[in-house]
Parts: sequence; structure tokens; C-alpha cells
Amino acid sequence: MESGKASSGLGLEDFDLLRVIGRGSYVKVLLVQQKESNHMYAMKAVKKERVTIDQGFADVQEHPLFQNVDWDMMEQKQVVPPFKPNISEQFSLDNFDPEFNNQPVRLTPDDNDMVWELDRYEFAGFEYINRLTMYEEWV
Repeated sequence: MESGKASSGLGLEDFDLLRVIGRGSYVKVLLVQQKESNHMYAMKAVKKERVTIDQGFADVQEHPLFQNVDWDMMEQKQVVPPFKPNISEQFSLDNFDPEFNNQPVRLTPDDNDMVWELDRYEFAGFEYINRLTMYEEWV
């Protein structure tokens, strides 16, 4: 695949980059508009130097947290787990701290006021829009 071109034949030059709408440790999410159709998309821009595809699972194996793991034995399923919980029934909570088991269950729904204050214009023009939060002028 040619650098910067997707298998469909589209590349960066086919889009107008509008702004950054999200960031991660090795990914940026950009709001882009396709020049030909004017459709809006979220595009991921990956910092390739931060992604170690060549190493893959070797990066995990070499991490200090796993220095004592015998990976060959693990692959053969010959490793005895350091702790094997006793399970009395399928949904047993016996192995969890009672401090947490005895707490009341509380739902934490989104704060409706906060949801309505969000600037949803960032998503205008996207193919999917939550109709429950649509602005009247979009309808």
C-alpha cells in the first residue's frame, strides 16, 4: 500500500483537516472533511514510531513485571497459577473483599445538564447522529 493512501485509493490529500478532537499517547483523532463529498469523518493519526509492531508480544514478555514468567511453559499450559480461587458457585463473590461487596449498588448515569451543554456541532455532518441530542436545525 502506498504511504498515506488507504486501500480505497483515498489519501490525506483528499481531506481537509479541520481540527484535533482527541488525543492519546500515540494517536490523535482529527475531524476531517472529504473534499469531494463534504462528508465529515473522524480520522486517526498514529505516531508510527510509538507503535512497535515488529516486537509485538515480545515487548510484553520483556517487561520487568513478567521477568519470572517461563513463557515456554505458559504456552504449553504447564504453569501452575500462584493463586487459584475456590469458587462455590458461578457468581460467587467470596473472593472479593467484603468492604466492596457490602456497598450499595449505585447507578451513575450521565448528568443530563452536562450532556446538553456539550458542543455537539463538532459532530454535525457525520453519518450517525444520536437523534435524542440533535439540534433542531439539523432535523
